[in-house]
Amino acid sequence: MKVADVLRSKGTTVLTIHSDAPLTAAVAIMDTQNVGALVVLNREEQVVGILAERDVVHALAVHGHAFLARHVRDVMNPHLCICSPQDQLKQAVSCMIEHRMRHLPVMHEGELVGIVSMTDVVQQRFAEVEAEANVLRDIILATH
Repeated sequence: MKVADVLRSKGTTVLTIHSDAPLTAAVAIMDTQNVGALVVLNREEQVVGILAERDVVHALAVHGHAFLARHVRDVMNPHLCICSPQDQLKQAVSCMIEHRMRHLPVMHEGELVGIVSMTDVVQQRFAEVEAEANVLRDIILATH
């Protein structure tokens, strides 16, 4: 299975924010859109990091409520693991596990084309297992 298979199921919408945006704006987007991460762009619209719930919680723990006066660039994770739609899903998951990331931007020819989360991977795998079980059930019923 490839990353593209997950994107076909979940869609290619990616919520982004600029690195110089206030952290309050990022938190508001994450809350209203019910997402766990935003891909961070610079002024040239290039991917420069990711801001995840974990980063926000860490900033809160370190800086207290003063963290809200900070910018996205102060809190984001600039160490990205990026995949392409043609990568095997197993490779993407390995990268997420190795780097302790739950969200992985998907790039194709320098363009951001999606984002894959661990939740997306689990949902995709669950759907596959369910489909396999249905096929096996149909085979068993057809032979009896």
